[in-house]
Amino acid sequence: MPMLIPIGIIMLSGAIGGIVNALVSDNGFIKPSEENAGEVTIIRPGFAGNILLGAVAACISWRLYGAFANTVLFGTTGLGADEVSVSISSIAGALLVGIG
Repeated sequence: MPMLIPIGIIMLSGAIGGIVNALVSDNGFIKPSEENAGEVTIIRPGFAGNILLGAVAACISWRLYGAFANTVLFGTTGLGADEVSVSISSIAGALLVGIG
């Protein structure tokens, strides 16, 4: 099974969680909009932001703790000190830090 299928399923599940979050939160199911405050434009993502955040958060969680978290994407799996590798969980951690 290609890796994109489980990633798509996880992100879709997170997006559904984002929809549920938008429905039960005190902000309600608000459509995306822009507000002007003087010379500054504020973009309010509304329910679309909840859906995107839910999908990304689910994907990060699955990549950090899922079955393929230790899969090496780049580099080698040897234990030598001069060998560098990048795993799925390290990429997800970097994404999480970037969002933070």
